[in-house]
Amino acid sequence: MQATTQTRLNLSSRVAQTLDQMAALHGSMKRKLYARIAAHGGKAKSHKTAFCREHGLSARMLNVIAIELQGLLDGTRELLGAERKDLLKAIHRQQGQLDARRGRLAEIAADRRRMHPQREAKLRHTVHHNGVALARLLAKLARIGRRLATNVLGICCGTRKLFARQHHLALSGFRNHDARLRAWQDSRSHQIFFVGSKDETAGNLLCQLRQTADGHYQLKIRVPDCLRNRGERKYLVINGVTFNHDRAALDEALAANTALRASALGRTALARLCIVRSCTSTQGDAGRAVWRRWPRLQR
Repeated sequence: MQATTQTRLNLSSRVAQTLDQMAALHGSMKRKLYARIAAHGGKAKSHKTAFCREHGLSARMLNVIAIELQGLLDGTRELLGAERKDLLKAIHRQQGQLDARRGRLAEIAADRRRMHPQREAKLRHTVHHNGVALARLLAKLARIGRRLATNVLGICCGTRKLFARQHHLALSGFRNHDARLRAWQDSRSHQIFFVGSKDETAGNLLCQLRQTADGHYQLKIRVPDCLRNRGERKYLVINGVTFNHDRAALDEALAANTALRASALGRTALARLCIVRSCTSTQGDAGRAVWRRWPRLQR
């Protein structure tokens, strides 16, 4: 069983700026990998060697992006498959109703059934709307079929809802197109994702969480080489991290992670770590970014 807890990070402007750059890189690489899968097919990890060489990424960073993207693709495929089943049931039901009502109209036309003119008019009206509803269901089924037939299912990074708001700025609450564009870009690059490793302590070499002597936690994050200038440190170290909930479970997971590394058995207790940026205002110009971290624990 897995459990997830969260906390809010208190960051300096320099650290927050670095996390913004890492999130932008993470989102950009995920979309580029998505484009490669769309063009060439296959699973996300099947493009690992060529993609790492082309973009200068480490294999570990590509694994994180590939796991996140493949999960998004697989989840979307499952949802579309379930929606397709529901549509087939609705089409079958709508077709049955339409056939029955058309049969009654045919009997009226052949003078085998008599009906009050108002009821007959209502029946014809209902048949018309049944046909319209059936056509809409069939069109939606065709769209889902086209998406399922492609490599990447037509996923919109940043959500279709926010993308469509560019056509209705006043109704959406945006002051201008630049404000909408900033919100759109933030939604496309708002998180950094890490995957725990069973043979490494407290996460993996890209991101580690440790308990300090004062009862707080220390978060250590590897900065990609492409974002560092010569002479700058390789790691961001964030001290004084606190958790108000599930501290006992988190401490147990960190202790178990150390034991698992010593015995080399099982999977890591610190299974996932996602650092997410949220904003107090997503539509205004003065939205204040807040970074939160979401460790997922293996129980």
